Amino acid sequence: MSSYLIFAAAVVILLVVIGIPAITRLVKIPCALRWQELAEADLSPAAAELFKETDAAALALHFHPVKNFTVPGLAQTNQNRLYFNPEAATVLVATVLAQGGKNSRVLEFNTEFQDGVAAATSNAQVTGLFAKPDWHQVRQFPGLLDLARLQAAHQQRVQERLSQGIGPRQLNEDQLLDQMIQSQIRQMEYQVEKGLLRLDEAQGMYRATYRIALRGIANFLNPLADNFTFRRFALGFGLGVALAAAAVLLAKPLGLEQALRQLFPSSSTSQIKFLLYCPGFVLAGLAMGWQFREKGFLWGFLVSLPALILLPAGVTQPIFYSIVAAQAGQAANRLAESGQSGGGQPRLSTALLILAVLIGAGFYYVS
Repeated sequence: MSSYLIFAAAVVILLVVIGIPAITRLVKIPCALRWQELAEADLSPAAAELFKETDAAALALHFHPVKNFTVPGLAQTNQNRLYFNPEAATVLVATVLAQGGKNSRVLEFNTEFQDGVAAATSNAQVTGLFAKPDWHQVRQFPGLLDLARLQAAHQQRVQERLSQGIGPRQLNEDQLLDQMIQSQIRQMEYQVEKGLLRLDEAQGMYRATYRIALRGIANFLNPLADNFTFRRFALGFGLGVALAAAAVLLAKPLGLEQALRQLFPSSSTSQIKFLLYCPGFVLAGLAMGWQFREKGFLWGFLVSLPALILLPAGVTQPIFYSIVAAQAGQAANRLAESGQSGGGQPRLSTALLILAVLIGAGFYYVS
């Protein structure tokens, strides 16, 4: 138990030491947001590809493209295409965000209603750093690139408001981008009111406070934050525990221990057992990381705990099984990120390298 407490304390300390300076330094938003139109020739290959894919699907849903634009000064380079459905008074924005060689693709529908509430339905994974105002209600479907399914989810929310007798606010196509920018500014001002951002007048920026940094760390450590659902939990946790349990319970009947002893004759009994059971914990972490796209490390660690009960009494240093499962969950996050954006290969390679190092360290220290 002491080793788990030391590991947990080390993770928290590392998050505080690295996370607080990183968040307060990186989170900055210009006070004077503005949009700048982009010509087709100015689009990156990733943006051109996304917009081409989105155009046909958007037209089938009665959304027509309005213009391409970017918002300068943000931490991530952004290229956007705005679509509009005047009959539904709904806008669609397709976005490619680029930072450090990584691209992410975001689709978001937005409908403003006559009572001042705006309903947004997005495929982005928002981490919960910012406070959510009552007048801007966002529902997330992380990684969903099927535009028709995303629009159907948004339309369901619109119908709920219509059934309450609240209709959408009619929009002027020529003023859509200006209204979007004003909505963003209003949200930033709300974060200042909540103490999560501060105004740096000299730099003309909103900057993160220590409060938002601590909020981000707490959010990272909260397994129920972000995209948690009971369905995702049941599928990932059940499969993860089953995989780890299978590695433990089937090793002896399948004769795997004897085979490993022949392959590694100079290895100790503890090292052979580590090689037997470790793959199950890796698979458990991968299952959880695939289900929880931003919390693979945390859920990989948690899914290892019930599986540890099945380990034989002679197993030493069980903390390494949990650490390996946690890093496997992180690797699954990077794998999903790479598959969605096409630009996450370096981060995936780093995560896999760390996983390999941890497995090697576990093999060495259990002896």
